[in-house]
Amino acid sequence: MNVRAPRGGHLRGVPADGASRSPCGPRPGGDGGSASVLMLAIIATLVTGAVAVAVLAGSSAARTRAQSAADLAVLGAATSAMYGDAPPCETARETALRNGAVQVSCEDEGAGVFTISVQAPAPAGRTARATARAGPASAAP
Repeated sequence: MNVRAPRGGHLRGVPADGASRSPCGPRPGGDGGSASVLMLAIIATLVTGAVAVAVLAGSSAARTRAQSAADLAVLGAATSAMYGDAPPCETARETALRNGAVQVSCEDEGAGVFTISVQAPAPAGRTARATARAGPASAAP
């Protein structure tokens, strides 16, 4: 069945090039540009997720740094008390600073046992805190 186009080149509202277009212009409620909005939403979600992961990773690293600084500071204090070459809490403070943390407290529990608390900067304006305790094996409870 061959259908021939009338003299205007149109078959009942279909343009000569065969594309289907509305005779009154663009259809209202069309989805033109919706892919751009969808891509922006996907990109924003991915960027937000990446930032959240970065903050969590940074917080974990700060906590590890604070715990390492506390461990080394308390070992420095206990060693300093054992050998008597410097004030133990001063040694702990300096060791914590060299390891990226600030000493919050230094407690001498007697018998060469010390408890040190430190804090280190973390992402998003937060701080990571850690505490460590050390002393000679003879002072174990």
